[in-house]
Amino acid sequence: MSSILGHNYIGGQRSAAGTLKLQSVDATTGEALPHEFYQATPEEVDAAAHKFELALARTPGYVPALLGLAKTCRLRNNPKGMERALLRAYTSALRAGDIAMAESVAAN
Repeated sequence: MSSILGHNYIGGQRSAAGTLKLQSVDATTGEALPHEFYQATPEEVDAAAHKFELALARTPGYVPALLGLAKTCRLRNNPKGMERALLRAYTSALRAGDIAMAESVAAN
């Protein structure tokens, strides 16, 4: 039987860098349960977001969807939104190791 450690999981690895622990409670009764969970630190949140973006970048259709968003922003005269979408598409393609896609994004 596995025990509950209360750690965060980031990219499949346990992490408990924080010092603040949160008590688990029964949602229906409010009764305290026997487990505590570590609150994630800002660095753990950033690491999790980075791992999530890496996974998304490898998801088929993600970069083309960002290109579609950039086009929509261009059509709606939102240059900052277009710039952000293109930058995210470019960096996502690079992180996924898809140089041809990154070059295609850069051509936009």
